[in-house]
Amino acid sequence: MAVAIMADGPVGRDIIAFVLSRHAHDLSAVVVTDAGVHAEEIAALCANGGVATLRWSERRALIDHKPDVLLLGWWPYLLKGADLDLAPVILNTHPSLLPFCRGKDPNFWALAEGSPFGVTIHHVEAQIDAGPIAFQKEIEIGWEDTGASLYHAAERAMVALVAQSWPAIREGEIPRIAQDLAGGSFHKRAELDPASCIDLDAPTTGRSLLNRLRARTFAPYPACRFEDQGVAYEARVEIKRIGPKGDRT
Repeated sequence: MAVAIMADGPVGRDIIAFVLSRHAHDLSAVVVTDAGVHAEEIAALCANGGVATLRWSERRALIDHKPDVLLLGWWPYLLKGADLDLAPVILNTHPSLLPFCRGKDPNFWALAEGSPFGVTIHHVEAQIDAGPIAFQKEIEIGWEDTGASLYHAAERAMVALVAQSWPAIREGEIPRIAQDLAGGSFHKRAELDPASCIDLDAPTTGRSLLNRLRARTFAPYPACRFEDQGVAYEARVEIKRIGPKGDRT
């Protein structure tokens, strides 16, 4: 099977580095964004490995490389219309345990909603993050986790999942497990800021408040916020395990 990859960010870079080190002959081409530090890093890796590199604006030329599988490695753009025909099989890497937290900011929503978390490689369809699941790995959540720690855990786990799944991908033995979309969740970027506002007088639970605070603890990005007497504040939280229940030593 000839595999093409659209790669961006540290995850895309590390996926390309893994494939070049073990399975370079599987790569038909790599697509990077039109500009950016990671695009240049990935293009340099491919040049050293003798693999053709295309820019996003040149993506239609990918058809000439005849990939059997196209893998989106932390890719920032949606594939729409004719782009869905670039390869017979298109797989996406998504940092959540689908069908939970489809869409944007899954590291926030997994904590804010109390959903399971993980990483998923799924088949791409027109509906966002709704295609059948190919491979998954759950990431355990603890009280010390924040939006930042889950994001970085997902970065590491995604590279590991691609490496673990590569033999099946290259052989074309790719599962298609339908998602239970009704049992999961979907969020847009526009939902993030409203969900990060704390009403000081609204009834809530300690669990819910701590989950929202730690979900938005990801410096240098904005945190949860509240207003009091006309003054706006930001709030982050650090939770540290001090021992078993009742242990204060």
